[in-house]
Amino acid sequence: MTSNIQEFLKNPIDAPRHKARVLVNRAVKDLSGGAVCLNDLADTFNLCAGLDELEELIDEADDSTPMSELLDVAQDIAEQLLEEEGFPA
Repeated sequence: MTSNIQEFLKNPIDAPRHKARVLVNRAVKDLSGGAVCLNDLADTFNLCAGLDELEELIDEADDSTPMSELLDVAQDIAEQLLEEEGFPA
């Protein structure tokens, strides 16, 4: 994952929702040791709400937004999703 927020935000190919899914998927894979990915998890209210929150942050982000801020939110969402699925915290 690039640490350059400018490259991440300005990629015209990816819509903010897709970018949010990419960040959360990366966090899910990291936290589960690669055992699962976002597509393996149930499509729950918490997933949709988390993606909405992260998508909004991505929409509002600019060059001064630290990439770590987006990654922290993605990690929080991933932790919650994995906990719902019974993965150890």
